[in-house]
Amino acid sequence: MPEQKAPPIPVNTSKSWALANGTFDSEGHQSFPCPECGLVGKSRGGQTQHMQSAHPILSSDSEGEDVFKTTVLEHPKLTGQPVDRCGVPLPPGSLPPPMPSDSNAWCPFSNRLEFDFAHYHYVELETSESKIDKALDHWRAATIAALGANSGSADATSAPWRTADELYATIDAIQVSGAPFKTVHLRYNGPKATNPLSWQTDIFEFCLRDARLVLEQ
Repeated sequence: MPEQKAPPIPVNTSKSWALANGTFDSEGHQSFPCPECGLVGKSRGGQTQHMQSAHPILSSDSEGEDVFKTTVLEHPKLTGQPVDRCGVPLPPGSLPPPMPSDSNAWCPFSNRLEFDFAHYHYVELETSESKIDKALDHWRAATIAALGANSGSADATSAPWRTADELYATIDAIQVSGAPFKTVHLRYNGPKATNPLSWQTDIFEFCLRDARLVLEQ
């Protein structure tokens, strides 16, 4: 006897009916397609989750509903608007002022040679103090050899610095904008053991500057 199949169940294609009841295929299996994009879900909960995430219903503001308001708070100084050296706002499209013709771009160094010497030994090589002193001796010797012992430059000032300490002082004098660096020394002053650790006896040096002044400039 041939197998008898159940007659197909009429399918209601309206969105509201599909949301509430799902649909049935020719085998009588229930599914829950999305009425917006046709994606088929296996359960009503999956269909609901898909609808809420993929097709949210956005309602307009109406009477009786809270209206979301946006409040913009502007920083009194950090506005991003270009200003002159006195803090006066500049018109849109203003160009930066030209550099003074007599300004020294290598200040506090006298020239690029001095800057390169300091950068090479202090930054690139991290040369020790004693070796910087030796390098300055070589500088003075080279000046004497080039200009002669009787030259007015062939003395203690034939090199920009006499010692490494003077070189360090020049480096410390470097200023970017008007927010100078300050150096403070800190040392632990709490209770110490009989044989204290090195960090309890060492003096630590910190270089810092006013962060608020940096941001204002």
